[in-house]
Amino acid sequence: MSLNKPAKIIIGVLTFIPLLVVLGSFIFVIYEIMTVLASEEPFMPLLLMTYLSYVIPYMFIYFIFYLGLGIFYLVHIIQNISLDTEKRFLWIVVLVILSWITMPIYWIVHIWKDDNQPKSDQLIKQTHEPART
Repeated sequence: MSLNKPAKIIIGVLTFIPLLVVLGSFIFVIYEIMTVLASEEPFMPLLLMTYLSYVIPYMFIYFIFYLGLGIFYLVHIIQNISLDTEKRFLWIVVLVILSWITMPIYWIVHIWKDDNQPKSDQLIKQTHEPART
């Protein structure tokens, strides 16, 4: 699948959003726990429910966005001709298991890099093939 530079940039920005959401959510949860522990007021479960009522619609939108991004990467991995079958299978398995880490790595390695550069497999074959006489 061939993409132009602006499309690669847009996909890159969209790819790093889930990573930032996961890290931001982790920081927010840690902050809330520390606030509750440092507070002298009793913990109020209804306050937590109020937070959740605001967050759940955004979580649904995020889930749909993340599902679409995962489908894009799955299709890109399947159509990527520079990957052999074993590497393609490995990328798919890792994408399913650790998608929020795998998507940015795959974007950097296979989408952002210049398509005119020789592939690493080609370089290895060129440097290790015996000279023909």
